[in-house]
Amino acid sequence: MSERSVQADGRTIRCIESGQGNSVVVIEGPGETALSALASLLAQEFHVIALGLPSPNPPRASAETVSTREMARTLDRAVAAAGLERYVLVAGSANAPTALWQAIEAPERVEALVLIAPRGLVAQGRGAANGAEHDGELERRLDEIRAPTLVLFGTNEEMVPRETARAYAQGIPTPYVVLVYDAGEAIETERPEALLSALRDFVERRETFVVSSASTTINP
Repeated sequence: MSERSVQADGRTIRCIESGQGNSVVVIEGPGETALSALASLLAQEFHVIALGLPSPNPPRASAETVSTREMARTLDRAVAAAGLERYVLVAGSANAPTALWQAIEAPERVEALVLIAPRGLVAQGRGAANGAEHDGELERRLDEIRAPTLVLFGTNEEMVPRETARAYAQGIPTPYVVLVYDAGEAIETERPEALLSALRDFVERRETFVVSSASTTINP
């Protein structure tokens, strides 16, 4: 494992690399000082480049907040600075909206997208999951995502409405929605082998992924 920093848009992005094999980029939350459980799991199978989200504003910046869309652009430039021209992008939970914007903003570079227990979309008539802010523009532009996209939800998930899975399946042009049996939001710790198996097959096969766009349950 090695750690370094890369510069993008005047920001310093923490970059931790670990593992061998196909390269995947994992979006980590701000303030992380080590690989997350998700990145550590993936490093068993892949060459993981974990990028830590910086704080919303750099020191001494103006009070204007940086949008999720702008942060996605910065992270794509950080990936380029780390040496990858094209990459598989992986994000879990609250980092999913950033990954979705990244796939929209950099379609020529994000070659596949994996979202694990993602938040950020809501079904019609529902409130945003767990109080998260609903990004209407992001939801409207999902059809611009060109990367094949694997979306995994646990069957015991309580934070995100089940209808959210349908919203992803209907909005993204090439979706593969998988329901992981006996898992909640933390699929990487509750069903790590199932998650790794599905992700491995998806990264290797892409459009010929064994699971179709119809929802499927990965059993024990």
